[in-house]
Amino acid sequence: MGANRKRKRQISFRVSDTEYENLRVKSERANLSTPQFCKSVALSKKIKQPKIEKTGAIQIAAELRKIGTNVNQIAKHLNTGENVVSDELQGQFERFEKELSKLWQQLS
Repeated sequence: MGANRKRKRQISFRVSDTEYENLRVKSERANLSTPQFCKSVALSKKIKQPKIEKTGAIQIAAELRKIGTNVNQIAKHLNTGENVVSDELQGQFERFEKELSKLWQQLS
């Protein structure tokens, strides 16, 4: 079977019943088999690569350093066996959360 086949690779993936029905209907409308339709759609769509400019990357790196510092401070308190004041720990986590939120905003 298929010594002369040009397409030697096979890809398989799972879909829900709803997704399958959606693909089946669309492929029928396009007068293609479901695999032909999926291949056509997948190969014709352009995927935009996320663009992070240099200054943005530098800002993100700085934010990650701040987050790393916060995590290290929390770990230091936990590893010393000291009783960590819950307000202090809560403040660290709030700062950590804010920094992560800023990062997500920059990335999206």
